[in-house]
Amino acid sequence: MVQQGQVCQSLFFLLRGSCRYITQTEAGDERVVNLHIEHDWMADYTSLTAQKPAEGGILAQEECEVLELALASVHELIKVQPAFFQLGRLLELVQHPATSHSGQLSPDAAYQHLLTTRPQLLQKFSLKHIAALLQIAPETVSRVRKRWK
Repeated sequence: MVQQGQVCQSLFFLLRGSCRYITQTEAGDERVVNLHIEHDWMADYTSLTAQKPAEGGILAQEECEVLELALASVHELIKVQPAFFQLGRLLELVQHPATSHSGQLSPDAAYQHLLTTRPQLLQKFSLKHIAALLQIAPETVSRVRKRWK
């Protein structure tokens, strides 16, 4: 799929499994940018559209079944039917998930937002990965989770 430093050449649709989109901090630590589950689109939007090296990479969390739509095929679809140009909006959503502003929210608000917008992630991913996505400590997620049960 997409590896950090390589140019993203395709969109990916996750049929089965789960993945993490991660970047590396300057200190070399892993930062979870997005979590993907079945029926999610995945890509590095900036890399795909600007044809620059990807800032992050997509890692399979478990065995996955993925469909690939190459950028060249997207261009061909747009030539045949200009309505496919609207795919750009979809691509933007791929890169900027509903949780992208969670670092600006209180832990309770960030968890509530995730619970409202993407509750499936809470069943599919570990507390560690949920905490990393929300940019809060796992212990804080655990405390917040208890309040929401």
